[in-house]
Amino acid sequence: MFRRLPIAGELQVIVGVFVAIVICVFSLGALRSRILSGTRAYVGGEGLWSKAEKRAVLILTRYAASHAESDYQQYLAEIAVPAGDKQARLQLQSSSPDMKLVRQGFVQGRNNTEDVDSMSALFRHFGRVDYMARAITVWTRGDQYIDQLRSLAEDLHREVNSTRPDAQKIQKLTDQVAEVDAHVTPLEDEFSSTLSEGARWIDRVLSLVSLIASGLLLMLGIAVSSAVLNQIRDSEEKYHNLINTANDAILVIDAKRRVVLEANTKAGEMLGYSGEQLVGKLESQLYPAQDGARPRQFLTPHRGGSALSGELKLRRADGASVPVEVSASAAELGGKPAVLGIFRDIRDRLDAAAILRRSEERFSYLIQNLSDVITVVAVDGTMLYHSPSIERVAGSPTSELLGKSLLSFVHSEDEPAVRAAL
Repeated sequence: MFRRLPIAGELQVIVGVFVAIVICVFSLGALRSRILSGTRAYVGGEGLWSKAEKRAVLILTRYAASHAESDYQQYLAEIAVPAGDKQARLQLQSSSPDMKLVRQGFVQGRNNTEDVDSMSALFRHFGRVDYMARAITVWTRGDQYIDQLRSLAEDLHREVNSTRPDAQKIQKLTDQVAEVDAHVTPLEDEFSSTLSEGARWIDRVLSLVSLIASGLLLMLGIAVSSAVLNQIRDSEEKYHNLINTANDAILVIDAKRRVVLEANTKAGEMLGYSGEQLVGKLESQLYPAQDGARPRQFLTPHRGGSALSGELKLRRADGASVPVEVSASAAELGGKPAVLGIFRDIRDRLDAAAILRRSEERFSYLIQNLSDVITVVAVDGTMLYHSPSIERVAGSPTSELLGKSLLSFVHSEDEPAVRAAL
């Protein structure tokens, strides 16, 4: 459509920018959703990490008193949660992370498998951004305390399983476990608050960018709509000027309802109506009643076929008939099938033909009844035509003379002069 408009280049640029901004808005929306989804997953994962760490400390303290191996196995199951998250973090911080190990680590950390991709993408693409970088630093410090906790647990396990467990050493290890736990608790809160603050900041930024982009879209949409409407208006004006200045009558007729949809000025002048009066008239009202359905054969062309043409009569407002030559072709108006008819008034041509015919009849009458002989002779002397009076002069019927040479009928003394004249 734009290629046909006078300002096609400018419109294509505007539409290109419009499409680019639309894609940008959708991309921002998808990015926003992905970031917030990843952030929520990390905050939820921190809760799982914290809960597992607390349960591990509690079970390890109980194990120090019970010396039951089942308690130690429960501790191992709980401490595996932060250990899995650490595995994922270390892989993501490497230059070439093994995404299989990343997924395995996050799943071991009891994160939802559907959140793994968004968590990984957030870490990889925004790991150096302020809030995420700070959260990763807190996470790293937390893992260092988890490593200390695991080391203390191994020492405690060896002491409990020794031949003569030292109660004082066990108590000391238990106190150290509690001390490590005391350092971990603030980090858990800091990790969650940092990510939550970052999520709110990102949400504000992306909301502002989306608002600006939406404003630009609105402005561009108005600009494109205004430009297209102006061009359509100009095109319609040119179209109406074109058909209204045409020398022939032009009618657009609805192909199904057979009513006039448009009529130019010439059509109104030819039929004695104004253009507005013609619009809405039934097609059948345009023809003399005695003509019947004959015009329909000209004004029902097949779509995609060549234009049909012929001669018919139109009925003027005063009842008089106007002979016209019509050319009709399939068209469309407002998305509906229509017929475009171009009508040429042929009254002058028919009058001229009648005058010519009468003139020829008079000429023929004069020739047929003239007493003098009129002969049409070719340059070589062949006789092509004789008026009827030749029979009186030559004594032979016209049919016997045509095609023969005039020179054969000329006296021999006069032949050179006649030949020279020819």
